[in-house]
Amino acid sequence: MGKNDLIERYIYAVTKHMKTAMQKDVAKELETIIQDMLEERCEDVIPTEHDVKVILTELGTPAELASKYKGETQDCLIGQPYYSLYVYVLKIVTACVIGGMLLAQIMAAAISHTIWYIAVYQIISGILGGVLAGFAFVTLLFAFLYKKEIKIEGLSDGIDNLPPVPQKTNRISKADAIIGIIFSVIFTIIFLVCPQIICIAFVKNGVGVYEPLFNLEYIRQTWYLILAFGILGIVRDSVKFIDGSYTKRVMFVTIITNLIDGALTIIWLLNDKIMNPNFFEGIEQLFGENAEGISQVFIQFNKVFLAIIIFALGINCIETVIKALKYSRK
Repeated sequence: MGKNDLIERYIYAVTKHMKTAMQKDVAKELETIIQDMLEERCEDVIPTEHDVKVILTELGTPAELASKYKGETQDCLIGQPYYSLYVYVLKIVTACVIGGMLLAQIMAAAISHTIWYIAVYQIISGILGGVLAGFAFVTLLFAFLYKKEIKIEGLSDGIDNLPPVPQKTNRISKADAIIGIIFSVIFTIIFLVCPQIICIAFVKNGVGVYEPLFNLEYIRQTWYLILAFGILGIVRDSVKFIDGSYTKRVMFVTIITNLIDGALTIIWLLNDKIMNPNFFEGIEQLFGENAEGISQVFIQFNKVFLAIIIFALGINCIETVIKALKYSRK
């Protein structure tokens, strides 16, 4: 029997969230099993689409089969077909939170010259708090999806609703999506936990001084905007990771999240309170006669930063829309 679209889509759905090394072995084994079952069922008769569906139904849903191959249990609040993806996303978020919190806490301790054992306590407690928060957020999200039976492309139990196998040109790299999630997590952690690490260091009256670029009071007051930036970025890249290709859903989610992201960024960065006036004193202390030109650059920093962000969001929207419309016609 030659290649069958339904079989290819079934195998893709099973192996979609497996490690690359495991994908090839499982795909090869599954293909052999399916062919053997079809030969046993149909003997010398050419298998029909109905025969293929019967065999695939006997094997089980892609999510159930993937769990068996990966040795996962389902004794939890979240059942299939969400459980496998839940475990995968939880691992990514936990790694991001640990890395981000570790980096942020170490830099914050170094700047504040905290006593080493207090710094160690702060680092450990910060990491534990971040991991617990991340675990709670991901678990509640997937529990909600499971209880409300919200459909996610590629996670449907039905054989008739298997995701298409994306072409190489249409695929979204898992690495790119994960990097995007990591960036969103680290950005959120840094600005919520220790925004003072973005600073200038200089000596004033014989004493080392650190002046942050941003007004810390304003950053603390706008914590909800920073949290929104992080959530929007995680949602956008999570959908890309889940779908794995430029689908129309990826297009709509990207447009909506980028529009909200852009609007909130304008509100956040165009406020005159965002910059720390004492930062420019540090520039004068550090650069002397050349301070005026450098100060002018940083005075406009929030506007330049805003322009870069809006440009990047716009390019991302255009690229996603073009690719989604292009490949959806095929």
